[in-house]
Amino acid sequence: HLLREKSKSLMRLVEFEAGTPTDAKIKPNTITISPEFFTRISEKPEFVQILNDLDVAEDDQEGLFETLDADNSGVLTLEELVLGIAKLRGESRRADIVGVNLLVRNVQKSTLEFEARMLATLDPSGGG
Repeated sequence: HLLREKSKSLMRLVEFEAGTPTDAKIKPNTITISPEFFTRISEKPEFVQILNDLDVAEDDQEGLFETLDADNSGVLTLEELVLGIAKLRGESRRADIVGVNLLVRNVQKSTLEFEARMLATLDPSGGG
């Protein structure tokens, strides 16, 4: 219930700062958040309190925009903001770290295999 309550508070804060009427029905992907806008809202005491209430570690609050902008689009949607912050809640668990490590290894392996296939395609004689 706390997550739902704080997510609504976060959405209201963003909508208010964006100049959107709070009684308007907003779709989560219709508001985009630029780095400048994010900086502005992240300086608001209400935003800091929401992060604290959700147990988002202070270390995770540094560089938060870049962390949440996983697709490197340069903007966040309201949905990305809310879902991203929800995933940052609480302490990291060993399972989280191991899971990410395994994912990175899998991506590295796939990249090396792809590179080998591409090199073989470009130079079928194998002469380098």
